[in-house]
Parts: sequence; C-alpha cells; structure tokens
Amino acid sequence: MYILGINCLMHDFSVCLSKDGKIMVAIESERITRHKHSVPKGKLLKMH
Repeated sequence: MYILGINCLMHDFSVCLSKDGKIMVAIESERITRHKHSVPKGKLLKMH
C-alpha cells in the first residue's frame, strides 16, 4: 500500500511517499526552491 504524507501546516512544506511501511522518498520544498521556509505557490513538489 502506498501512503502519501503532506506537511503544509508549518513553515517547512514537505512530502513523503511510503510503500508497505518503508519510506520511498521524502523532500522539503526548500530543497527544490533553495529558499528557506519557502511556500510553493501553485506548485506541487516533484518526487523523482
């Protein structure tokens, strides 16, 4: 089973994808935008 976790309540937006209880990928928005505490305005985080 896949589970997608989305954190958008605090200042550090992030997503995490797990499969059968194992984390496949997790990333914070600022890793993509290179801006501390950035808010993804109208964008979805891409997971590779």
